[in-house]
This record gives sequence, C-alpha cells and structure tokens, in this order.
Amino acid sequence: MLYLQTEDVGGIQGLAQEVGIALKGEAYAIDVSVKYPDPAAALLDYGLMKATQTATKSITLVNTGKYAVAFAFHQRGAMMKELFSIAPAEGNLTPGAQQAVELTFNRLAASTLNCKFVKPVNK
Repeated sequence: MLYLQTEDVGGIQGLAQEVGIALKGEAYAIDVSVKYPDPAAALLDYGLMKATQTATKSITLVNTGKYAVAFAFHQRGAMMKELFSIAPAEGNLTPGAQQAVELTFNRLAASTLNCKFVKPVNK
C-alpha cells in the first residue's frame, strides 16, 4: 500500500490527512531455456573438424515465460562471424513456443583464413 500524507505548507498543524492508495501490477521475467542435443553436456561439440568440412548443430530455444520475447544472437569477434553462421539469428517467441536454431561451421570461410605454418624445432 502506498500512502499520501498532506499537511499545511508551513508545517504548523502537522499531518492533516493520510490517504491509502492501493497499487496493482504485474512484473515478469524473461524466461527462455536452451535445449542442447546432449542435455548433460550443455554445449555444441563439433569435434575435430578439417577446414574443408561443414557441420551443422542445432539447439532449441523455448519460451517458458508468460509473455512474448525477442531473441538475437550476437557473435563476438571477426573469426566467430566468419566461421559460424546462425539461422535464424533473431526472432520472436510467443509463450510456450519453441524455435530450432542451426549453427553451421562454415568451411568456405575457414578455407580463406590466412595461416602461417611453422616448422617444429627438434630438441
């Protein structure tokens, strides 16, 4: 309960009136869970990949909350952006909705990276 208190401007009489103001509202948290192919691992393991290979792994986003939410993937670093594509990279989920998302290792981008090979030194 919120209370409004009033008094004269000079404060001579003290508290003149107190009015209770009832409040009602609803707060909510955005609640989206991620389902992995292997729930125990909670990661996408691409294993050992050759630069000439392409591999796609999927996760599922689930809106377990009461309200619609928006999602967007943000890849940090130029190499991540070049090596992986994400589809869909953004979207909306209504309450209870699920969205499969594919994360693809991009062999074409990997083959254009500049690599420097160093001969191992035998000791």
